[in-house]
Formats: sequence, structure tokens, C-alpha cells
Amino acid sequence: MTFLSRFRYRASAAVVLAGVLMSSGCGGAQKSPRALTADEVTGTWTGEGGATVSISGDHRFSVDAQLGTGFLEKVGQTRTGSWKFVDLGGGKNSGVELVFPVAAEANKTPLPIDFVSQQDGTEVNLCLYGEPDKPCTGYILRRNA
Repeated sequence: MTFLSRFRYRASAAVVLAGVLMSSGCGGAQKSPRALTADEVTGTWTGEGGATVSISGDHRFSVDAQLGTGFLEKVGQTRTGSWKFVDLGGGKNSGVELVFPVAAEANKTPLPIDFVSQQDGTEVNLCLYGEPDKPCTGYILRRNA
């Protein structure tokens, strides 16, 4: 094999590998968030590691996890709070913000956890929000059937 043919072979292999990585989600384009309805949001959602989030129609939620670095970590206690729709790049109601209450004497602002909508075929998932240029961190909540 000549130098030129080896170069062409390696260049072709690199293009194929880049295509595979982009189609598998590693460096691929982000799916655009879209507006959600209350019916789509209410229910029980499960993430990697078994963490569950139950969202009710009265804008309350319960979760058996705490926020780790880019994921929800399942813990032994259930925490509750309120939720609301937020705009996370896909227009009004394109995300859900979970807010945990803090004691008044703590004199702190509640830390919200934001999830952005993600359409996956006919299924809508909630993805832990990252930043405007890359809204989905990769940690996905899937709605239980």
C-alpha cells in the first residue's frame, strides 16, 4: 500500500467514525426543546440509577434523589417541593423547574433544578438542563408507563 492510499484509507475511516459518533449522540446535534403541556409533565419519571420524580397537576412534586454533578443521585429519603413551567430555549413551557423549599430561618434562596423537554420520536423526555448552547446534559428522565 502506498503512502497516498494509506492516507486516503485513514481519512475515509475518520469520516466514517465521525458520522457514527455524531449519530450516536457523542458530539451530535442537540434535539430542540419544545413546549410541554401539564398532561405531558404529570406522572412519575425515572432516571438512570433508579431516581424517581413524581409530578402532580397541582404543581407539587416529590423526589427520592438529590442533585449530584450532572445527575440525580437516589437517596433514602423523599423530598417535596413545587414545580413550574419555564422557558429553556424552546419557548414558553419548554422546561420544568423543580424548587425545594428552605426553612425561613436559613435565610437562603431555594435552589431550583431545571429539566428541559426532549422529543425522542413520539416520546417526550425530561433532560437535566445544562446551558443555553447545550441544554441537555445527557441525564434523561423517562416517564413511567
